[in-house]
Amino acid sequence: MNGFSRLTVIGGLVVAVLLMSGTSGLARQSKADADAVLKKAGLKRVDNSFVLDEELSVTRFGKQVEKLEVKVAQALKLEQDHQATLAHDQQQAQMLRDQAAMLRQQLAGAGRAGRAASSNLRSQINDLENRARQLQGGAHRDPQVQAKITQNRKDLDADQKKLQQDHTTLKHDIAKVQKQYEDLYKDKEVVEALRTLNKNARPKVALGPIAAYARHVVRQCTDELDDLGLTITKTTVHLTEEDELAKNAKAANQRLTTFKKERGTDETIRDGLAKDSGELRLKWTELKEKLAKLEQDDHIADLIAEVQKGTKAKLKLGPGPGHFQAQRDLDAIESALK
Repeated sequence: MNGFSRLTVIGGLVVAVLLMSGTSGLARQSKADADAVLKKAGLKRVDNSFVLDEELSVTRFGKQVEKLEVKVAQALKLEQDHQATLAHDQQQAQMLRDQAAMLRQQLAGAGRAGRAASSNLRSQINDLENRARQLQGGAHRDPQVQAKITQNRKDLDADQKKLQQDHTTLKHDIAKVQKQYEDLYKDKEVVEALRTLNKNARPKVALGPIAAYARHVVRQCTDELDDLGLTITKTTVHLTEEDELAKNAKAANQRLTTFKKERGTDETIRDGLAKDSGELRLKWTELKEKLAKLEQDDHIADLIAEVQKGTKAKLKLGPGPGHFQAQRDLDAIESALK
C-alpha cells in the first residue's frame, strides 16, 4: 500500500469473520489505549494528523530552504538588473560616441569659413564624449561599488552551492520520513488505534504527513472497508465475495453448456451440476442477506461517506456486478436442469 499514490482496493477476506474481529477489537480498545499506542510508536497529534518528530524537523528545514531560495532569487535578480544596467549604459555610451564621430566629420568639412559653427560643433562633441565617459565609468567604476558587487557575487555563488546541497538533503529526508510512515501503515496496532479514535469521530484523524491528511483519511477508510470484505468500484461498494461467487457460477454454467453440446446423458455429471448450482444459490442468498445487514451499519455508512467526500465519487453500498452476473448464470442453470 502506498499513502502517496492513488486509491486502490484489494479483495478482502470472509466478511463474517472480519466483522466480528474488527468490531470487537474496536470495542475492547479505549481511546486512551489508542493514544498510548500511537505515542509509543513515536507519533504526536498536530491538528488532525498523527505525525513523527522527524516530519516536523523536515518541515522546519524545508522552511529554511525556502528562505534561502528567496535570498538566492533576490540576489540573482540584483545581478541581472546590474548586468542589464551595464549593457544599457554601454549601448547609450556607444550611441553618444557615434554621434560625436558624426559631428567630427561635419567639423572637418566646415573649414575656416564657419568658425562660429565650428566652435558650436566642438562644444557638442565635447559634451557627447563627456557623457559617454560618464556612462562608461560612472558609479560602476567606483572601487567601493566594485568591491560590493564582487562580494555579492561570491555570496551568491556560495548560497547557490548550499541551496543545491540542501535540496539533496531535503529530498533524502522526505523520502526517509515517507518510508517511516509506510512502515507504520503496516503496523496493525497503529492502524487499529487510528480506527478506534475515528469511531463516530468528526473530523477524522489520519497518519501523517500533514500535507497528505485528506488523502490519508480516504486511504484509511478504504483500507478498513477492504478489511471488512468490501470492494469499491466507480459507483458501488459491494461484497468482495460476490466476485468469487460470480466466477464460480459462470464456470458452472459453462460446464452445463459443454454437457448439453455433447448431448450428455451421464446422470452423475447432471447431479453434480445440480449440487453445485444448489450450493452456489445458497451462497448467493447468504451474501444477499449479509449485504442487507451491512446496509444498516452506521459505521460502514460513515466510512463510505468519508471516501465519497475525499474522492468526489458517488458511491452506494449495494449489490455489485458479480451479484447480478451470478444471478443470471444460476437462473440459466436451474432452468436447464428442470
